[in-house]
Amino acid sequence: MALSDQSLEGIVVSVLAVNKFGLEKARGLLPALRMAGLTRPAGVVGEDLCTLTVRLARAGYNRGLLTEMMAGRLLTFDGSGRPG
Repeated sequence: MALSDQSLEGIVVSVLAVNKFGLEKARGLLPALRMAGLTRPAGVVGEDLCTLTVRLARAGYNRGLLTEMMAGRLLTFDGSGRPG
């Protein structure tokens, strides 16, 4: 069962809101994440890790090595919104 865009956005925010990066701060990135296509499976699936890391950083989630780690976590979701 596919997740709604709103549900998937909630998952993306939750994934990013770790390691002293608060939920409100992660929510504040939603407009930029949406514009970058990072809240839709089609915008992430098939992307390589380096490119996705750069896209996350440009959208405002620039936390050094943690950015790459979070990009990897986003890559684990398949088109259904479930871990792949």
